[in-house]
Amino acid sequence: MNFCRLALCLLVGLIAASSSSGLTEWGSHLEESLGLKTLFTLRGPATPPPEVVILSLDKTSAQALGLPDKPEKWSRSLYARLIQKLTESGARLIAFNIVFDEGRNFQDDQQMAKVMRQSNNVILSDYLKRGMISLSQGNPDDTNQFFYDLVIRPIPLFSQAALFSTPFTLPKTWKEVKQFWVHQDNGSCGFPAAVFQAYVFSYLYPEILAITHQISPGFASHLPPSYEAAVRKRSVDNLMLAFKTFFDQHPQRLNKFTQLAKMQIPPAKQPLLMNWLSLYSNPQIRYLNHYGPAGSITTIPLRDVLSGNAHLFRDKVVFVGYSEDLHPEKNQGFYTVFSHSAADTLSATEIAATAFANLLEDSWLRSQDPTVQFLFLLGWGTGLALLCWRLPLLRAFMAASMVGSIYLAIVFYQFVQNHHWYPIIIPLAIQIPAVLLVTLCCHYISTRQEKDSIHQAFRLFVPEDITKHITSTKTVDALSTHGELKFGVCLATDAGRYTTLSESLDPMTLGQLMNEYYSTLFLPVKAHGGQISDVVGDAMMALWTASENSPFLRRQACRAALQIKQAVTLFNETHRYQLPTRIGLHAGMIRLGTVGSPDHYEYRAVGDAINTATRIEALNKVLGTRILVSGDVACDLEEFYFRDLGTFLLEGKQQAIDIFEIIGLTEDISPAQKAFFSAFANALKLFKRHDWPQAHQAFATLANQFPEDNPTLFYLFQCQTYLQEPPIMKQPHIITVSKNSSYSNMRLIQ
Repeated sequence: MNFCRLALCLLVGLIAASSSSGLTEWGSHLEESLGLKTLFTLRGPATPPPEVVILSLDKTSAQALGLPDKPEKWSRSLYARLIQKLTESGARLIAFNIVFDEGRNFQDDQQMAKVMRQSNNVILSDYLKRGMISLSQGNPDDTNQFFYDLVIRPIPLFSQAALFSTPFTLPKTWKEVKQFWVHQDNGSCGFPAAVFQAYVFSYLYPEILAITHQISPGFASHLPPSYEAAVRKRSVDNLMLAFKTFFDQHPQRLNKFTQLAKMQIPPAKQPLLMNWLSLYSNPQIRYLNHYGPAGSITTIPLRDVLSGNAHLFRDKVVFVGYSEDLHPEKNQGFYTVFSHSAADTLSATEIAATAFANLLEDSWLRSQDPTVQFLFLLGWGTGLALLCWRLPLLRAFMAASMVGSIYLAIVFYQFVQNHHWYPIIIPLAIQIPAVLLVTLCCHYISTRQEKDSIHQAFRLFVPEDITKHITSTKTVDALSTHGELKFGVCLATDAGRYTTLSESLDPMTLGQLMNEYYSTLFLPVKAHGGQISDVVGDAMMALWTASENSPFLRRQACRAALQIKQAVTLFNETHRYQLPTRIGLHAGMIRLGTVGSPDHYEYRAVGDAINTATRIEALNKVLGTRILVSGDVACDLEEFYFRDLGTFLLEGKQQAIDIFEIIGLTEDISPAQKAFFSAFANALKLFKRHDWPQAHQAFATLANQFPEDNPTLFYLFQCQTYLQEPPIMKQPHIITVSKNSSYSNMRLIQ
């Protein structure tokens, strides 16, 4: 009993950690949606740094200034006045979260560009537009599509006048915006990080250049001699890219730079420089440390600036953007942990300003590495279990509550003071209750041992669900009605040369060989969540079932089929007797349950999908292939590379189905293979259009190049047959498979 209890204690920590940690999408989402929100709620609003200000282009200002309802119609001279006002007030940087991608009035555009050139402090944003190209035509259901990102930059007049422009994109999240990019996947600097770097350069460029010269004089010689020179040449963005390359190519330079900075830079300037260096050493996607609901960062409306109240912008970084009420259709608000309704959302401009403020203060949230989090949760859960497993339930509850309270206090302190984010939902709301159930579980396990032993014995012969049904059934009569309708993916296999082996081997040797063979087949099936439904002689039927059609089940079955093919190849290489294996897959509705009479029951699946899978497996003999699937299985599974082999009316069937061959994973297919399969597909199109001469020529060319490809030889034979004796039926491209089908014995649908 003590050993059982100790084992359960250890298991609590392992299960909770592995299923709930940051290594799983579910665990990460749980902590982000509940844990992070709880910590922000406990902390409340925080004070943002005074160096950042938001200038809001809002509806009230538009009405007060007599501007059009649509900001697209605002005169560029208005923006010129705004930039001039902010520059005169001493604004250090002006970052527009607005895309000026279209020219307007020539004189107004010229005026705005002139003011930007004179101010030397304007940063513009690009627009990242996602596009899609369909790789197939005429098939609206085809999901073979290519997505690309198109960067829409400001008009050249503005791009050349501004310091630089860069896109502002946010990583995908579940619902609320929680993260921002430092450097994006293509290496470009994210909008808030780019503004932050320009801010750092404007203050510390001489110090940065001096330390860089000590580390790499050659590299430093190619840099601008001053920040002002970089501004004049409009090469600030190139400067950012140069430093990223500088640190990425030689990571040890970052440590050396840090050491020299600590020795040579005045203490007052060190924090800002260290925050800049952290751009190159920490994660490129970082968690936002929100300061509160909308408006937490100082926000000044446009009318106040143009009316003369611009004194608040001296040495500030000003983020300029539309407010929610002015342009809702283009500037949709973002939900944050402080949002309670659509009215509490943050504008994209305030998100950018928040990210900049986090970088400036180095206050962005540090989450745990997934592996570290897993180990921590494993230790936490196991430690709690070991603490409570000897205690009565009431004392265990008190001990767990006390430890949990101490842990929460420590986590909250780290969150507020050091901006470290540790999980709280999993340790406190999942693992502690699980630990408190250990004592009850021990008693439960003890009383269930005998029944579990019976249950384990049954599992060797029938699937898990029927085992549970049998062991929980009080009367044998109830077994006759056990069955349920499910969607199933059926995988049928058959071993070649089995008949010959059964004649030449004694039953014991044959039995040992087949046990080793089926062990080879069963492992991939079970590893991918399938269950063995039936084994007869050299044939196996495996199932993946669910309540409805599931791409996940079809994907798992296809992966199992590929692994079976690999495993059988290895089996045949290491055994004296060869058992080449054919595989067929089909999907559809089946009845899964007991079949038989009161004196003998078997558990198996019944339905057309079972029969069709078997027929597809047999079609391998005709086509000379190893793995065939129906169109119902192959649909929308882009990670696999399928070859369309045409349409067939299988033996005993009334409806023709499309047949595909699984070649392998798409990522593993070489360009040469793709070229061959593309040529095969073109030839098959000619065959389906009943263009026998062209199809024959295409397949003949392929057969000369790839004489070992059996489907090519099959269709070459069909084309030769049709050329010698033109078919008279309506659909000669649909091939009927009879009982004795072969290359030389095929008949076609009438």
